[in-house]
Amino acid sequence: MNKAIKAGLLLICALVLMGCLETVTLVHVGKDGSGTIEQSVIISNSFKELMLGFGSSEEDFELLDQEELEAKAASFGPGVRFVSAEALETESGAGYKAVYAFDDITTIRVNQNPGENLPSPDSGQPAEEEPEGEFLSFTFQPGSTARLTIRRPELEMEEDTSDQAEAGEVEGGEEMMDMLKNLYRDMRIEIALDVEGDIVETNATYAEGNKITYLALDFGKLLENEETFTVLMESNPNSLEELKELIRDYPGIQMELQEEVKIAFR
Repeated sequence: MNKAIKAGLLLICALVLMGCLETVTLVHVGKDGSGTIEQSVIISNSFKELMLGFGSSEEDFELLDQEELEAKAASFGPGVRFVSAEALETESGAGYKAVYAFDDITTIRVNQNPGENLPSPDSGQPAEEEPEGEFLSFTFQPGSTARLTIRRPELEMEEDTSDQAEAGEVEGGEEMMDMLKNLYRDMRIEIALDVEGDIVETNATYAEGNKITYLALDFGKLLENEETFTVLMESNPNSLEELKELIRDYPGIQMELQEEVKIAFR
């Protein structure tokens, strides 16, 4: 399997290993290229209880740390400013929503890896440098019709000739599926962008109103149908076109596979 396909499918597999995390990143872009980044993060009660049983402490789940959130502004790019943070609490978990502001969207980057938001007992250790391929970047052209491009780094299309077995088959049968349903039913990942005004032209796969969804994974919907979930995990597409066909009809998956998404709005 080539690296481009692995980048999509292994993301889904990696999320299963992370725990029940809900994270939503929404980038608002104005007609002058300025805007805000809203990021909401919720850890489910079931995952918290599981990790406490493995030795994590309550402090590991105190997500609303304003000092850390202020410092995180720099990870979005130069000149990004922390604006505010508030606690979030739902029936299934708790977390926070943080808001950041920027003056020029071409200077920001958005991490596609939701694992950066997962609490860890080692959170106090210096973070390793993120791989370049994790980030979305942007170009912008102002005007009566503003033009914005979302770009991911080019992924090499290389065949994997290793003898290692491909990841996929869900082992453990009905008992394993029940465990997945219970532990990951509230897990949701979303990265989206909305613009000031109306979108007049775009090649985005998932566009509605003035919003573009770049990535959305809802594990609750994915796990509703055991047969389709098993097929997804056992799949081995050999091209981006095959991957597009694979996920087209799967409820719970929206994954933008184009290298560049172009948006014209006014």
